[in-house]
Amino acid sequence: KAEGSFKKVIVDDNSYFVDHAQWYLGLCYIQTGETQKAKDQMSIVRKSNSIYSKKAGKILRALK
Repeated sequence: KAEGSFKKVIVDDNSYFVDHAQWYLGLCYIQTGETQKAKDQMSIVRKSNSIYSKKAGKILRALK
């Protein structure tokens, strides 16, 4: 359920919460064991100007 909710926020690109939704979607993938999806999502966060960018980089290093 969370994945669908986060994706709705991400699709609404004008939302203030897009950065947060991208970050938490990546964390959801980690929790559900979807490692490749987590890596893909964290790569998106890492390349953005998000407040989570540095944390996403750390998680990517840990996932490899």
